[in-house]
Amino acid sequence: TSMGLESVRQSIQNLFWTNDRQSLGFQHFLHRRKVSYPMRLQEEYVFVSCLAGEIQVTESGQTCTLHDGEVFAGNSLCWRSSEYGGAGSCEGLSLVVSPKLLPHWPLFEGKRDGQGLRRLVEDVLLELASQQAGKQELLEALAREFLVRALRLFQAVPRPEPDERQRLLSRRHYIHAIDFMQG
Repeated sequence: TSMGLESVRQSIQNLFWTNDRQSLGFQHFLHRRKVSYPMRLQEEYVFVSCLAGEIQVTESGQTCTLHDGEVFAGNSLCWRSSEYGGAGSCEGLSLVVSPKLLPHWPLFEGKRDGQGLRRLVEDVLLELASQQAGKQELLEALAREFLVRALRLFQAVPRPEPDERQRLLSRRHYIHAIDFMQG
């Protein structure tokens, strides 16, 4: 319901959920002021759906600006910076995906129209706020559906698996650290 979504939106800045294996997760964010995250290298893939406002992402030297209804695919082990709410406030939902779930370490390019994901995004937001039985199982099912639908939006380009693995902060820990420092 729209009343349920509105109460969720009023109470968050960064809300994280992950499945038990830490292979899939959601980040629901609502920034009421401009927030910037400096250049970073993260292991996870991320599919960012802009729900309101403006999100600017720079990855591998290419800058992309997202508006309501657009989705960006962030690649694993690519340098990325981001800025949220450049024109005031912004809201979005990110699906965070372990590279172990995506064989052959594909690369995704740019942004796409994600209006077809809107109903799914609203279902995720309602379930994140829910306290009903089966919440974990339903969120995992929604994450898998979101992943499949996002993969259908983007044409993947294969790349060789990286030779060396560095220990990197997860998206959730990185966001918490930067938010703490900026606060």
